Amino acid sequence: MSSLIPSSVLASLPSASRATVLSNSFFPQLLAGPFHDGLQIAFSVCVLLSLGAAAASWLRGRRYIHDYEVGTAAAAPELATAAVGTAAEP
Repeated sequence: MSSLIPSSVLASLPSASRATVLSNSFFPQLLAGPFHDGLQIAFSVCVLLSLGAAAASWLRGRRYIHDYEVGTAAAAPELATAAVGTAAEP
């Protein structure tokens, strides 16, 4: 911390305050509270969004039909009739 704080500011501080600011535990303790709060908020939001997604997935139903399966099923009768029509013509 002594390299980050200008020497004029350090000189103007009382010796007890200077020792506190330059100690090895001041900066980590300064950041620990807000960092912990941020992690709690982030993980809480993550849990809520995951539960919401799970609920939406559960309410959606059991089987998902992909678009290409629907398109293939709809196109299959047309292909079958087209193939039969061309095969029947001499």
